[in-house]
Amino acid sequence: MTGPSDGAVVSFVRDPVTGELTYIGVNGTSAGSRVLLSPDGLFLYSVGANHVSVFARDPGTGVLTSIQPISDGNQVPDDTIDGAVDLALTADGSQLYVAASLSGVSVFDRDAGTGLLTFVGLFAAGDSEDVVDNVRNIVLRDDEAVLFAYTDDGIAILGRNPSDGTLTFGELDPALTTGGSDVITVDGTHHYVTFGNAVATLEVGGGLPCRPGGAAKLTLKRVNLDPDPTNDDVSTKGVYLLDDDTFAGLDPSTQGFHFTIEGIGGDVRADVTLPGGVYGGSGTSGWLLSGSGKRWAYIDRTGSPVDGIVRVKIVNATKNGVNQAKIVIKGRSGSYPVVAGDLPVALRIDLPPTTCNRTQFGLEACVLNASQTTVKCKQ
Repeated sequence: MTGPSDGAVVSFVRDPVTGELTYIGVNGTSAGSRVLLSPDGLFLYSVGANHVSVFARDPGTGVLTSIQPISDGNQVPDDTIDGAVDLALTADGSQLYVAASLSGVSVFDRDAGTGLLTFVGLFAAGDSEDVVDNVRNIVLRDDEAVLFAYTDDGIAILGRNPSDGTLTFGELDPALTTGGSDVITVDGTHHYVTFGNAVATLEVGGGLPCRPGGAAKLTLKRVNLDPDPTNDDVSTKGVYLLDDDTFAGLDPSTQGFHFTIEGIGGDVRADVTLPGGVYGGSGTSGWLLSGSGKRWAYIDRTGSPVDGIVRVKIVNATKNGVNQAKIVIKGRSGSYPVVAGDLPVALRIDLPPTTCNRTQFGLEACVLNASQTTVKCKQ
């Protein structure tokens, strides 16, 4: 346990039968607010004030030995871990994340053999309009593709690059803007956030963090009051930023393509994943790259297309150094059961490896036709 007022990490032996604790000793001279054990139990990490402390742990006795004290200006740049309050470790123990209320979220590589940390970088509070200002807690999602940062302004959803652990801003959810005192997760699908004597429960979504989408159009036919749930048509087109990708780096023939249509209440009305693979002619489905290398096309001539999607076009629309793509989707005789109560809907486009755009159509952007069976949205 940590002692935030007198600057200690206090160790106890716990009786597995009675639960009683026996004092072992105290380590550290700086205030601590969180501790975390390595997956093998051989190292303990503590954060607090403006420091990160690494201890070697004797698995037999539980005794701790300080092996690496880190503080602002010592092994990390100044103002990197100022106000350190929480930490998170990847399941394999290769990387440690440190949340600091006055700095942001720092990334460290961890040596599994020695337990020592090496600073990688800082996602600073000012990097994305102070989205991680006054961060209080951090939690990695189970697949470790997303890190949730609980702040005074809401929950910052940060995408994690699995190759180097660096973070990019996805979106800010204004839920729980008062900042909880602690966050725990048991099953990976729910976060439990304490507020004084209360506990809030949050369901964790499964998608990648998305940047807001740009101009887009969406048309859904034979929905809402139409009695047949299997004859719906969908068509959409828009221009989307490619995040860290370039058009030349896209390859849906190996990485696939995904999109969802979500109601205003959060209900997912369409969740479509198109697989990779190369189009082979009549009777097949798959992707083709144009000879110029500027357009990918998905074609389905199997007679039973995935979720009714018969064609997707991804066209290079990079302009003035901004990497972006125009995406067109067409589907026939599928099931996209949007109803009037879902309006205005949101359209999410996932284009691996890193691109995700989510267009939330405005209140006046989606309209039904006179027969209440066609929805048209324009943003």
